[in-house]
Amino acid sequence: MRFSDAFSRQRQLPFGEKLQNHALNNRCNNEFRKYYNSVTNEVPIIRNLVTKRYWINEKLLRIECENGIVNIAEIVIDVINKYIELKLEGFQNFINRLEKIRETYKEHPDSAKNLFSTF
Repeated sequence: MRFSDAFSRQRQLPFGEKLQNHALNNRCNNEFRKYYNSVTNEVPIIRNLVTKRYWINEKLLRIECENGIVNIAEIVIDVINKYIELKLEGFQNFINRLEKIRETYKEHPDSAKNLFSTF
């Protein structure tokens, strides 16, 4: 999987356009090293110096099983997409509740205060 594909998807998300490529790569690799340095020398995001492109390190997405090696890249993408879907749904529910409070406040200011307790 090309990193630029994942990065493009991230940019489509709310506030995703604010994230910087280099800072995101560096932070991701440093956090990974912090926890997995004793297990592997690999990092999640690698850069091809010739093409000047970033790639997700597919070596970290290959899992050894009794039946051989399985590449879990597509499964990881499915999990990430489901996570995004659920986060966006939660965010939309939050916005809907705020709009309901605004509408209720216009007609019944005191009852709108009670809606805050549902958060």
